[in-house]
Amino acid sequence: MEERLYSLLTDHLEGKLTEAQREELNDLLRESPEARDLWSRNLELHAQLHLAYTASGLPESMPSPTPSKPKSGGTLRVVAIAAAATIAVLAIPVGIALKSEDRAVPVATLLSSEGAAWESELPTAVGSELTAGTMKLRSGLATVRFHSGAELTIEAPAEISIDSPMRAALLGGKAIVEVPDSAHGFTLETPSGIAVDHGTAFAAVVDEGGKAASFEVLDGAISLQSPKGESVFLSENEAAILAPDAIEKLDLPLGEGTLSQPEPIIRISALGKTASIIRGDQHEHLHPDYLMVKLEQEDRGFERRAFLSFSLSHITEEQWASVDSTRLRLNLVPCGLGYRSRLEPINVFSVYGIARELSVDWQADLIWKDLPALDEATRLGQFSIARSELRGSFGFASSALTDFLRANASEGVTLIIARDTAEVETRGLVHAFASDSHPEASGPSLELLMNSQFIAPSD
Repeated sequence: MEERLYSLLTDHLEGKLTEAQREELNDLLRESPEARDLWSRNLELHAQLHLAYTASGLPESMPSPTPSKPKSGGTLRVVAIAAAATIAVLAIPVGIALKSEDRAVPVATLLSSEGAAWESELPTAVGSELTAGTMKLRSGLATVRFHSGAELTIEAPAEISIDSPMRAALLGGKAIVEVPDSAHGFTLETPSGIAVDHGTAFAAVVDEGGKAASFEVLDGAISLQSPKGESVFLSENEAAILAPDAIEKLDLPLGEGTLSQPEPIIRISALGKTASIIRGDQHEHLHPDYLMVKLEQEDRGFERRAFLSFSLSHITEEQWASVDSTRLRLNLVPCGLGYRSRLEPINVFSVYGIARELSVDWQADLIWKDLPALDEATRLGQFSIARSELRGSFGFASSALTDFLRANASEGVTLIIARDTAEVETRGLVHAFASDSHPEASGPSLELLMNSQFIAPSD
C-alpha cells in the first residue's frame, strides 16, 4: 500500500495524476486510516520543505523538493524524513528558522479587507504582514494569504487564530479556504476538531456556540479529525458536521442551508410621534430625520435627548396574554456632528418611560423645559454602543419595559432616550437614531414577541 501511495503522491506533486489515478487515490484514502495519515503528513512535509526552499534564496531553476523513491525496504515515512533531512541541509542557510511558534516571524499577509471592522491584536491595514495571533472581524469580508499560498476568506462575524504558514484556527463564524499545490496539507483547526487539506477549496462554518463545525468540499478533498481520533475523508461536493464526540457525514452538500422560522412579532410604529430636544433650544442643531442624543462634558447647551410616543390601544387583551417579552428597536445612523475620538470607547444609554402619549405638536420645535425631565419618568434599563459604531440595529429589551407597556397599554406610552456617558472632550460625537422621516433607515418601533401559542389574526 505504501509503495502505491508513494507513486500516487509523486504523480500528484508533479501534476501528472490522471483521472483514473485520482479515483484510485480517493478509494485508498477512504478505506485506509493509515493511508490518510501518511498522505497528510507527507503533504505537510512537502509544503514545509517548499517554504524552506523558497526562503533559502536558491535559484528558481532548481527543482522544488519532492520525495525520492526508496530503492529497497523502508516506509514512505522514512523516505520522506530522509529527503527532508537532505533538502534541509542543502537549502536552508544559517539563520533561517522554520519554527512557526516564533511569534515575531510573519507567517501571513492581510490580502483584502472589504468594509471591515476589526478587533485584533494584529495589524488590520491591507498588505500588513501578520505574525501568529488572533483577529476578530466584526463586520465586512477579509482574506488572509498565508506564506504557504493558502488563502482564508472570512465573513463577519468571525474570529480566527493565525498559527503558522500551514495552520490556522477558525474560532467562530464562516470561512472559505483555498489551497494551492504549495500548501497541500494545510490544517484548519476548529473548537470541535481539525480539517486537513488534500489540495482543495472548502467551506467551514463554526456554529454560534462553538460546539460543532460544518464542512463542505468545493473542490478536491479534505480529511476531518475529531478530538477522539475519529477520521472521515471528504471529496468534492461532500459535506459533514464535525462535533467533539462524532463526525456526521451528510448525504447532500450543505448548499445555502436553511433558516429557522421567525418568532411571531407584533411591530408598533411611532407614526411620526418622534422628536429631539436640545438643552439650549438651539433648534438649528437638530434635524427632523434624526433622533439625536448627547451628554456633554460641561453644560454648553448642546445636550440632546430623544422622545418617542406609541399608541397601544389597538393591542387586544388576548394578544397581551400571549406576549412573552418586548423590545424597542432603534436604527443607529451617522448625523455627521462631533468626533468619535472624543468619546469613551463604550457609551451607555438609558431608556425612560412616561405613562402617556405626549400631547405636543411633533412637527414643531419642542422646548426643553416644556418636556418631562428624567426624574419625572421611570427608568426602564440601559444599552451600550461602541464609539466605533455609526450604523446598526439596536434592540433594547427588559422585563421592566414589558411590565411598563402592559400596565399603560390603554393610555399609550412615551419613551425617552438619554446618554449616560459624557464626552471626554468638547465636540464629541452626537449619536443619532433614524426617525420616521429618515430617507434610508426605518424609524423606531416597539416589538411584542409572542409565545408559540399565539396565532396572528387573519385580515
